[in-house]
Amino acid sequence: MRYQFAPFLLTFGLACCAAAEEAPVTGGGSGASSGEVIRIFQGGGFSGSTEKRLTPDDRLVITKIRPHKSQSVATLHLRPGAYDAALRYLRAHPIAKEKLASTSICLDYGSDEISGGGMFYKAVCPKDEMTALSDALEQIISDHQ
Repeated sequence: MRYQFAPFLLTFGLACCAAAEEAPVTGGGSGASSGEVIRIFQGGGFSGSTEKRLTPDDRLVITKIRPHKSQSVATLHLRPGAYDAALRYLRAHPIAKEKLASTSICLDYGSDEISGGGMFYKAVCPKDEMTALSDALEQIISDHQ
C-alpha cells in the first residue's frame, strides 16, 4: 500500500526531466506564407500561464490564465515587420538540445516553450538560453508596438 503511487511519481518525475526537442524544419519559404505562428509560453498549473502568439499579419494575441480566475485575452496590432523580425531572430539563434536538458526536477516551475520557424524549444526548469531567447523576442515585439 505504501508504494501505491510509486509508478505515478516515477512517470511524472521522468516527464519533468525530458529534454526539449527541436522540431524538424518542414516545408520551405517564410512563415508568413505558411501561416505559421511564433509562440512564447511561460507558466504552469500552480501559478497560471501566459501565452503570446505572434501571427504573420503582425498581430500579437496574449492569453493569460490565472488559478481560480477566468482567462483573459488581448490582441494588439503591431507595426508592420514585427513577425518577420521575430522569425529572422528565432531562426538565427537556435538553442542546442543539450543546453535545455535538465538534470534536476522543478515540480513547481511549469514550463517555458518557444516555437515558430520550424523550431520548438521546451524547458521544465529555468534555463538562461530560454530566458535570453524569450527576452530578445519580447524586445522585438516591444520595438514594434
